[in-house]
Amino acid sequence: MTTCPTCDHPIKFSVRSRAKQVICNVYEQGQWLRVEHYHEHCYDEAGSPYGTADDSQPFRQRRRTVPAA
Repeated sequence: MTTCPTCDHPIKFSVRSRAKQVICNVYEQGQWLRVEHYHEHCYDEAGSPYGTADDSQPFRQRRRTVPAA
């Protein structure tokens, strides 16, 4: 579990959760430093500190397994 830097509340990773989050790889002088996780609304409230979030990846829903008849 990680904490949102804007609201200091935990970001829970859950298979059933529908909440979106923004994941930022932070670089300094071309070198990777860390990953920051934001709640989607917190990232917007923070003024999008790392630029516009890329939402081009579709939100994938889990497939339900149907028992064989």
